[in-house]
Amino acid sequence: MPDFDLDNFKKTWQEQNIQPKYNSTEIEAMLNKSSRNYVKYILWICIAEFSVFFCLNLYYAFIGNDNNSFIRIMEKLGVKNTTSLENGFSNLFLSMKIISLVLTAFFVLKFFQNYRRINIESNLKKLILQIISFKKTVNLFILTNIILIILFTIVLTAFTFKILSQQNIHLNNPTLVVP
Repeated sequence: MPDFDLDNFKKTWQEQNIQPKYNSTEIEAMLNKSSRNYVKYILWICIAEFSVFFCLNLYYAFIGNDNNSFIRIMEKLGVKNTTSLENGFSNLFLSMKIISLVLTAFFVLKFFQNYRRINIESNLKKLILQIISFKKTVNLFILTNIILIILFTIVLTAFTFKILSQQNIHLNNPTLVVP
């Protein structure tokens, strides 16, 4: 059996002349392209989200009746269904939908602007700064949606308590048991 000399193999391996498959500009171009593709995917996801919510809002504005579920919950609390209740909730719900759509449209525009700013031919430092800017916009979008959900929950809760106090309804048992 021949001698297995690890040091000799290591020395031979280190002395080999390896031809690089890609030069640095080709690697940089590949990195730029993949980074731009990720930004493009996020942009398309945001546009799809906006489109879905816009279509749902159009559907409910013209065809659907989205007030029934909230009104039924209010009736289970003992609230009398009045036209002022329905009008108040309709106005509140419409304003919440408009705010949501305007914010989503704003972020679609910001994502598109950030996407257009990312230049494949730019140097690596500029590309990284552009991607960091895009990431900050994504983080702001997520934070805005979380704040919007919390704000809408607070507004709906305040509206519910306002209606309960207007109709002099006092909840004796704070836990609601729905059969």
